[in-house]
Amino acid sequence: MSQLQRSPEPGIWFMFDQTKRIAIIRHVEIKGRRLLRSVTWAPDPDDRQLIGYFPEDAMHLAVECTWSEPPLEMRRDEARDSYAARDDALGRARARPRQIRAPSKPTLLTISGSAMAILLAPKDTIDLIVTAAVLGTRRDDDADHTRQLVQRADQIGQQLWEANYASASYARGMEMPAPAYSWEPVFDLIWQASTDQPDYSLTPQQTLQVERCRLFLSENSREHPDWDNSAAWLFLEQLGSAVESRMRGWPTGPGEDPGVLEFRGLSNALPRWTRSSGFPQLTSPTTKEQAA
Repeated sequence: MSQLQRSPEPGIWFMFDQTKRIAIIRHVEIKGRRLLRSVTWAPDPDDRQLIGYFPEDAMHLAVECTWSEPPLEMRRDEARDSYAARDDALGRARARPRQIRAPSKPTLLTISGSAMAILLAPKDTIDLIVTAAVLGTRRDDDADHTRQLVQRADQIGQQLWEANYASASYARGMEMPAPAYSWEPVFDLIWQASTDQPDYSLTPQQTLQVERCRLFLSENSREHPDWDNSAAWLFLEQLGSAVESRMRGWPTGPGEDPGVLEFRGLSNALPRWTRSSGFPQLTSPTTKEQAA
């Protein structure tokens, strides 16, 4: 179980697994905004790995994301094993079967003689959607709520990915199991350098990107007969309602489909978002002018 201990030096906290130090969380200031930065622990600062940046008032979220970060899993295992048994533990870890990895690029599935095509969502797209949901429902005054939310992130992402793969399997007529999903927070959403936000929330441009991914995932998951009223369908519908509430007052215009209105600037977002893409198309002067 993780423990958080304040350092004698102001603005620094150490995370422990029982008695073993595993991470450091400290206050930093970037572009005039105070944030929490989390890194893995190592005696040599050069060996420490960045986990991410968090809002100054989101310590619960920082702790839960740090605790669930993949690099810490090995450190937690080591903390629970004695030095005498460590070699044996590492040997067992190497013997574990490797998980199926998602395709590095979106995969297009087509059916001969049919115009129907199903796209598989990259893991980063799922991470973006789940991160937005976690941030939208977090409560810094309730540690249990935040912990449960982070723990459910894996389950939500798995349900979304399985629905997408089930649709692809149904369209192609062959079983395609979804990869095992483990949530990795999108820190581009958690860390915001701008200081013009009245409180911590996604910017309108980031919300447009989330909405484009939500629409893409819904469109490419609906071919399976069990899609309607599934957990994934319900989650995406609720996320859509949250987006509408967040973007209330944002200008709309004709969409890609005739007769359909959409949020202005939505077409600039990527349907299959990846971390390497970032948000450059949403920070251009053109996109900002569209909102004017």
